[in-house]
Amino acid sequence: MFTDVVARYKEDTLSELRQFPLKPSYVVETRNGLHVYWVLNAGATVEQFKECQRRLIAHFGADPKVKNPARLLRVPGTYWCKEPNNKFLTRLIECDGIRYDINTIIDTWC
Repeated sequence: MFTDVVARYKEDTLSELRQFPLKPSYVVETRNGLHVYWVLNAGATVEQFKECQRRLIAHFGADPKVKNPARLLRVPGTYWCKEPNNKFLTRLIECDGIRYDINTIIDTWC
């Protein structure tokens, strides 16, 4: 049952992402959801990054812990190991590779 709920959550999240005006650069499947990345061009300040993250978190109802610039997220091809007897191999499910200017992402909500 847990896996059905998680699968539906992932499908719903992908559907929501596809309706978002800025296509993610990468989407990584994790055990309990998705990690979504919008890769930035050089030049963003830490404050711009935090503002961008705050807006993305609010829009998608994401984990507020990700706004920490030093936060590490899941790397595709590595195992989620919080439950050693129930490991999950993370995988890249979408890869566009597009890069954004930070202001493009921030301005999406203005």
